[in-house]
Amino acid sequence: MNNKSYDFCYYEQDMTMQVAMLGADGFLIASDILVSNCSPPQNSRKIFTSESGNVVIAAAGCKPTGHFARDLVRDLGEFNLATFDRGVGMVPEIENVIVSAAEKLFQGYKDDYVRMAKDITESGSRLIVAVSGFDKLWEIVFATGKPTMEALTARYAINNGSNQASFFAHQYFSAEKTVNELLPIAAHTILEGARIQPAFVGGLDIYASESGEGRFLRDAEIEMYSEHSRKVHDSLASEFARVE
Repeated sequence: MNNKSYDFCYYEQDMTMQVAMLGADGFLIASDILVSNCSPPQNSRKIFTSESGNVVIAAAGCKPTGHFARDLVRDLGEFNLATFDRGVGMVPEIENVIVSAAEKLFQGYKDDYVRMAKDITESGSRLIVAVSGFDKLWEIVFATGKPTMEALTARYAINNGSNQASFFAHQYFSAEKTVNELLPIAAHTILEGARIQPAFVGGLDIYASESGEGRFLRDAEIEMYSEHSRKVHDSLASEFARVE
């Protein structure tokens, strides 16, 4: 085993809150940023993108899962995914590219970072994958001791679906909505999740891709959606408390 080390914060999957949505003109991935199983807790990005922004991966699990996602988008960035035909028939080909890269990378982890590979497998780690131009979401899991990828039939996905705030994504998502229309729903889902589980879920980070152009939302935009979420929360609380 190579003498390489990382600091570890274990088993964040049930604490991480993430939402991915495919809209009429693109996709978004929203995530909290709190890593609570550290001492002290810290904030860390859980959404990773290739240099070109063609591949976006949200990571939930132990801290090494984030390292794996970061390395995977780096490796996938070496493929010129922009040259792939966006037809339905090309979906299996892009899936093969991602799976092959994930398997090769994970084998490298097994060879060089034995503890990290073991922790990724045992923590129930899950990755949500989106590729610009492909109207589909995928998940990668490690339950069998290697990465396996499956295309999701739904047009949205949630990590930490046991958090009651996932209701908002389930209830208000519509594939007919644009990314801009889906943003407040995704943001509120994450932020309400933090209100429900403040010790485990906190902060907000969003990557949005509209018509092939992707970016992380700026701090001012995050604050705008946070303020909107606060108003929605307070309005609902007021309505439920009202007695006519």
